[in-house]
Amino acid sequence: MAMMLQGKIALITGTRGIGGACARLLAERGATIITLYKQNQAAAEQLVESIGGDARAFQVDVLDSQQVYRLMAEIERTYGRLDILVSNAAVGWMEKAFDQLTWPEFSNVVNNELKAAFDLTQAALPLMVKQQSGRLIYMASNLATHTLQNTIASSAAKAALTAFMRNIAAEYGYLNAISSRSMAAWMCCLTAILK
Repeated sequence: MAMMLQGKIALITGTRGIGGACARLLAERGATIITLYKQNQAAAEQLVESIGGDARAFQVDVLDSQQVYRLMAEIERTYGRLDILVSNAAVGWMEKAFDQLTWPEFSNVVNNELKAAFDLTQAALPLMVKQQSGRLIYMASNLATHTLQNTIASSAAKAALTAFMRNIAAEYGYLNAISSRSMAAWMCCLTAILK
């Protein structure tokens, strides 16, 4: 496998599922991996051990702005750069019929999805803008454009995330911001963006 990402620093939120798969793929291509976990330290340590090299895991709640900004300051001190951000952490999923849903429940799901992407992106941008390069990858869902019974809050959140990504791409086009809606599409997008 070509080491096309040698010397690149990749930050991935989430250590299991898609986050873990992404971390492994980027590591195979030569990137130094920084992965975030909120609670499952064992899964994070297992991922870092399986990747090897200079991979590191940090306990960070992506909904806590101070933790996110402290992490970015640590990344800048340690590495001096950030080349790839994969915003993937699951911050709110809800299956509930609309007529049983409250506004606080609905707005919490949408708010959490956008807050994580907002803080991570805003904290990462100064490094990427300074180096005039970077890749921003957001894990959306088919729910952004398709319906599934009892997922109105999650659908709205993913649609908002996709709109957020499009606007980031418009403002910072040279950074190659993308979102993907399915695992297959995500793998294709990730492979394409890293070429």
